[in-house]
Amino acid sequence: MVGAAAVFLLALPIPVAAVETLTISGTGFGIGTTQLLATEFAKLAPAVKLVMTPPLGNDGSIKALSASAVDAIVVSRPLKPSETAQGPVAIEYGKTPFGFATTTPAATGFRSVEELAAVYGGARPAWLDGTPIRRIMRPAISGDAKLIASFSPAMKQAVQSALTRPGNIIETAHQDAAAAMDNIPGALGTTTLAALVSEKRRFRRLPFNGVVPSVKALADGSYPFVHTMALVR
Repeated sequence: MVGAAAVFLLALPIPVAAVETLTISGTGFGIGTTQLLATEFAKLAPAVKLVMTPPLGNDGSIKALSASAVDAIVVSRPLKPSETAQGPVAIEYGKTPFGFATTTPAATGFRSVEELAAVYGGARPAWLDGTPIRRIMRPAISGDAKLIASFSPAMKQAVQSALTRPGNIIETAHQDAAAAMDNIPGALGTTTLAALVSEKRRFRRLPFNGVVPSVKALADGSYPFVHTMALVR
């Protein structure tokens, strides 16, 4: 963690020693991890106070940075050419497995993208014990929705269907979606290992094709889905 904090320190606006307070915002799932890094950062640069603002999402955070409303942001997508043209620089500092999670005991995971498409498209409405699947969706413009829609043409259609079908829950903020996944019986949603661990959530990771999302599985290539974390300044 100290090593990651050192990378984090180097990525922050320069010169760090010349300021007393740095304001950071970013995408929702990255806030918990950033708070942990900020704790370690304080040990390396005790004279600098890091202030975490409420998460603004990728797009909102980039706009806030461009408007000089914050000093740095954490994002989970590459910057667009129109955004880099305005001056921001993105420094990747980590990757985290991305996947699906639930608190439902009967959930055993998904064997394929086709099975995921059946669940999100409505063809499979319940878990193995008969508990209705309550899909916790993120808006179409969110990084999570875009990522799962990119899995296949069938998955893209299933996500579009899920976002308009009555009975599914759409949460704009990561923290609200995570709380719904924690507390609603039968809930299914998307998350990252970084968010699950740093926020101490109740929901558990679901295997995909028999592989549980983990740091080891991501490193050896046996698990396919990933979010990249970058600090932008």
